[in-house]
Order: sequence, then C-alpha cells, then structure tokens
Amino acid sequence: AYVVVAAAGLYTHYFFPAVLVAHNVAVLIWLVQKRGEAVGRDRSIQSQPSPQLPRPYKKSSHHPVTPSPRHPFIRWSAIMFATLLLYAPWLPIFVVQFSSEAVKRPSLFRFLQDVWRWLLFGGTIEAASVSWAVALAFVLLLLGVVNGRRQALPPAVMLVIPIVFMFMTGTTGPEFFKFLVVSIPMSALIISWSLAGAWLRNWGRIAVVALLLLLIPGSWQSIANLYHNPDYARADYRAIAARIQADDHPNAGIILEAANQWEVFTYYFPNESIVYPFPKGRSLPRADVIDAGLSGIAAKHDRLYAIFWGEAQRDPERLVERWLDAHAFKATDEWIGDVRFVTYAVPAAAATEMETAVSIPFGDQIQLNGYTLRESNLQAGDIVQLTLFWQAKQPIDARYKIFLHLLDEQGQLVAQRDSEPGGGLALTTTWQPGQEVVDNHGILLPIDLPAGEYTLVLGLYDVADPTQRLPVVTETAVLDSWPVSTILVEN
Repeated sequence: AYVVVAAAGLYTHYFFPAVLVAHNVAVLIWLVQKRGEAVGRDRSIQSQPSPQLPRPYKKSSHHPVTPSPRHPFIRWSAIMFATLLLYAPWLPIFVVQFSSEAVKRPSLFRFLQDVWRWLLFGGTIEAASVSWAVALAFVLLLLGVVNGRRQALPPAVMLVIPIVFMFMTGTTGPEFFKFLVVSIPMSALIISWSLAGAWLRNWGRIAVVALLLLLIPGSWQSIANLYHNPDYARADYRAIAARIQADDHPNAGIILEAANQWEVFTYYFPNESIVYPFPKGRSLPRADVIDAGLSGIAAKHDRLYAIFWGEAQRDPERLVERWLDAHAFKATDEWIGDVRFVTYAVPAAAATEMETAVSIPFGDQIQLNGYTLRESNLQAGDIVQLTLFWQAKQPIDARYKIFLHLLDEQGQLVAQRDSEPGGGLALTTTWQPGQEVVDNHGILLPIDLPAGEYTLVLGLYDVADPTQRLPVVTETAVLDSWPVSTILVEN
C-alpha cells in the first residue's frame, strides 16, 4: 500500500520527493536508535555475572537475542526500490526539468525568515508587523527540540527536509510556500514540547497562556487580511472562467502562463482540451521552443485568451507575450486581482504586408507609413484586426500610447483600445530613427453593438500626460487623431 501511495504522490506533484526524503531520513534515524538500543542491551547482558547452573544442565543455544535492525532496513530498501521502479518512466523528465537551468535563490537567511513567518502566520501579513512574534516562536521551536529530545527528531526532519528541498530546487518564491503545508503540523508539535514541561508547573501555565496570547494578534490580523483586505485577495479564476464561457466563442483556446495554477483554473473551467499550460516544465523558455509551441496552438484557434501570472519568474523575457503580440491582435488587457487577463484575435495569416500605404505625420518624430486592416465587415463580438507600420523620424524621448476609437454616426465612442506599441513591449523611446515598427492592435466589438457604419480613428498621446495628443498635420487641418477606415457591423 505504501508503494502505491508513494508512487502516486510522485506522479501527482513535483514537490512530493521532499516527503519521501523526509521519510527516509526519519527511518534512518529510527534504525540508528534501534541499533543503539540493541547494542546497549547486549552490553548490559554481557556485564551481568552468569548464574551457576547444575552440571547436568546445558545452556540452550536458542535463548532470545536482541533483534537486529538489519531486516527492517532491507524491507525499507525494497519498498523504496519498488517505488522508484514504478516512477522510472517519468524519472528522466523530472531530472531534466529540475536540472536544465541554473536557479536563482535569495539569501538563505532571508529565505528562512520568510518561510518561518509563513508557517506561523501565512502569507497575508506584513513581515515587519510580526517580526517579534516570529523571533519568539523560533525560540520556542528550539526549546521544543531540546525538551522533546529523541521524540522531536522525526518531526524536526519532516519540518526541515521540505524547506531544504525548496531552497535546493530554487522554488523559493512566496507562490511555492503552500507546498510547506506538510511542515505546519510538525512545527506546531515541536513548539508544543517547549510548552509541555512548563504547563505542569503553576507558574508555567501563566507563562504558556501569556506566550500564546502574544501570538494571537498576528494570527488574527493574518486571517482578517485574508477575508477583508483586497491587497491579499486571491486570483478570481472563477470570474475569468465565467467571462470566457459567456463569450461562447466557437473556436477559442486558453494559454495558461501559470502552469502550477492548472488545477485551480480547470476546477472552474472543465473543458481541459482547450487549456494549454505554457511554457511547459520549469526551465526558462527558449525562443525556438516558444515559437514552435505557440505556432501549433495558434493554428488550432481563431481566438486566444492568455492568463499571465508569475511570468516575471517563469518567463522573465516575456517571450510568450512577445510572440502573441507579434502574431496575433491584442484586443483586451486587464488585471483581475493579481492575474492579467488578455484576449487575442488570431489571423489566418501573418500581417507582414502593408495593404494601404500612407504618409501621416504624428508630431515631428513619428510617421505612419501604412496599415493593414484584416476585415472591415464584422459582427458584434468580433475583434477588429489592425496592423500599423510606424517609423521614427528622429530619436524619441517620451513614451507615447496609441489609441484606437470606434465612433458611431453621431461621433459617440462605442469601443476603444489604448496601448503602447507592441502590446506594451515596443516602447516609443526604444525606436531608432529610420526603423520601421510593425504594430498589431485589436478592438473587441461589444456583443450588443447595433448594426451600422462606424469610423475607426487613430491617435497618440503622451503617457505622462494623456491630455497631450500628438498633432496630425494634413493638407487642410491640424487634427488630434486620424480616421483610418470605416467599419461595417452586420447582424
């Protein structure tokens, strides 16, 4: 039964090896202790004087002897071998994922501080507000190890090994602390040993109650933050899944750049066949792998929803988002809690050719050389797909944001999209004079948008001061935006 459960744990979660390592160390300690007890008993028996036996009596060669721990060791080794044998098909993949890239770790002292605070109060409280309580609890932990003595060794192993495993594998961010749930009971058990001796004394009971009362405010504040402080609100995957289901797009896919959030997202979105955890594995993604993987995904879908969480650690170069911005049309980009939810339209072919050439100056530094509008006849709920071809005429010292407005026949705004070039990854301050910048944009048409003709207008404004739009100088007037095309929305 242990072999089956252990193998299932290894296949289920990549942190489970820490549990098995802790089990092995605990068993090793137990075997060493049993060996010491056996040696002690044998020496005690040998030191006692042998009783005088009658001459006819012969000492039996079958008198009880202290059992050797060798046999439990052999049995335990066989159990571990059988467990690894069941896990062998997946073992090479596990090794590659955990050894292909150098990991970045914080200092050991800082990591231990954060871990100990999380074990005591969770992740919903500021470190400075409970620093004294964390130090007090650590002293109690040390006293518990001393008072518990041999009994405290197995819980101490179960407490320490998962923490060491996290540090060695580089899973040191707060998002991984939830894996330490196996260590929480052990820390509580060890601390209880530090209080058990004092509880038996009258004065000790007062001290124990006082110490516990000192820890209560931190726990109370942590729970209050969890329920009432929006800064600690969990990602609302339920709302994201509901949004996608409400859109009811017939050929949509979902890219989950938060692979370890697969379980929680698919709990609310049961159609796992169109959910793609990407990039896969733990190693930092490579551009060629990203291109191959996303090309295959994009070929299957007309619309992609991307959910970004933890990409600063998982994809620090933002290769996934750069690829999507270059090959698809970003229509929405919003934060839902600490998760970024983005909608893309996927074109049938890349917009590398300029269909309409123009020469429209925006201020003295930027010129629009042309554009490609995928479709001008659309339906409500569709995404306008527009590729802009920019050129910098001279160095640009300010960041400008592009706005696309869709206006009805009365000039009223019905849809819009504001974004820096390249989905926010090709800032105007990085443009070089003479460089052409290909820039994809999408506008999501409201699902209840009435049929009719609409005007798509384009402009740029200063990120630092949105009221300052770049002037568009034409032969007849100076405008603050430029009409790109007419969009016909059909029933």
